Amino acid sequence: MSRKTDVLVIGSGAAGLTAAYAAAKKGARVKLVCDGMGCLAISGGSIDLLGYDREGNRLANPYDGFAALSPEHPYSIAGAEKTKEALKEFGAALKSKGYELKAGADAGGAPQNTLVPTIMGTLKPTYLYDAAQSPEALVSAKKVLVTSVKGFRECRSRLVIDQLRRYPELENIDFKEKVLPAPFPEYGRSLTALDLAHFADTTRGLEWMREHLRGLGENYDLVLLPPIIGAKASSPVRKEAEEIMKAPFAEMLSLPPGVQGIRLRSALIGLLEDMDVEFYENSQAGNAKIENGICVELESASTNRRVIHKPGTIVAATGGIISGGVSLKQGLVEEAVFGLPIAAPRDVEEWSSKDIFGEHLFSRMGVKTDNNFRPVNNSGEVLINNVFFAGGTLGGYDYAREKSGHGTAIATGWIAGCLAAEEALNNARNQAGAN
Repeated sequence: MSRKTDVLVIGSGAAGLTAAYAAAKKGARVKLVCDGMGCLAISGGSIDLLGYDREGNRLANPYDGFAALSPEHPYSIAGAEKTKEALKEFGAALKSKGYELKAGADAGGAPQNTLVPTIMGTLKPTYLYDAAQSPEALVSAKKVLVTSVKGFRECRSRLVIDQLRRYPELENIDFKEKVLPAPFPEYGRSLTALDLAHFADTTRGLEWMREHLRGLGENYDLVLLPPIIGAKASSPVRKEAEEIMKAPFAEMLSLPPGVQGIRLRSALIGLLEDMDVEFYENSQAGNAKIENGICVELESASTNRRVIHKPGTIVAATGGIISGGVSLKQGLVEEAVFGLPIAAPRDVEEWSSKDIFGEHLFSRMGVKTDNNFRPVNNSGEVLINNVFFAGGTLGGYDYAREKSGHGTAIATGWIAGCLAAEEALNNARNQAGAN
């Protein structure tokens, strides 16, 4: 089976979904090939832009750290203005689906990271977060209620409180804890956040939530909840929570699977369905046919279907080492779909630091690109002219250390998607004119 399309996107994480939407918004016909749900589905769903500088200092304004980034960093290639534009467009698209993100800002309106609590009692600097919530209230609160649910062992309110008290900016807060009863009989296993969130999306679950959250926040400045108030972006209990509890609230970011990430992904999938993006799920991309520096064919294969795509352009957003977009072999590193070589020392011991919390070379391994995110060799020559890379497949940055994962994915995904669409549509018009 052979299929033509303007833009073929590989990957369904934050970068791939963003690229597909950006390309479709430009008017391109878009197909998306993915093998799994992508890292977005296991994430906390907040959009980290740049939380820490190279020395590990926490950044108040994420854009203040851009100037010190290396030239090969994706933000250096994208630039601050295009990154801002991408995040603005991304936020507007989600808002059209009823899922609004809020940007942190200081008293003067300058961009500001917000410290968002996790179920481990740590604080994570993030830039965009669910507008239904108020994590920014934590640092100014006097009384905070930390809740958990009986049987949900991943979130222990007492542990969260003990950990939060370690932060100097929170030392004067009066923390109290509240354990909510389990909503149904014991499973014979520990409850997960996803169990509880899916339950909240049912009629019985909504009734349980309303009953046990009602008035919970009276006499408190903020309520910290486990990530349990619905797995859908449109969950009624998520939108009603502050009114029900009579106080602002914030869900603590979770361990995988990430309920907040699943909400965000569901909103993005809804956007792509509205734009008639065609999905090829549980399919591996490979067997690229390159002619004169152009990828003219790419195969997607699943257990029961093999399709040969003939794309005008391609956006590769397959992730890094963890996601399988970057392949590691003994002394050899390659991009997984096109087999592009990635520079790395032959001695694998040089790939990591002896300091577990230090800078690791393997964290920054990825595809080297030009200023349009097309892959290049060490001399700067473009290797495949109609392929654009985005997200974790790119080299030059350490998203875990920097807290820049989703921000980088969205910025590069948006830019790559727009560039891919523009090139595909221009080529199609030129070809039509020549005929």
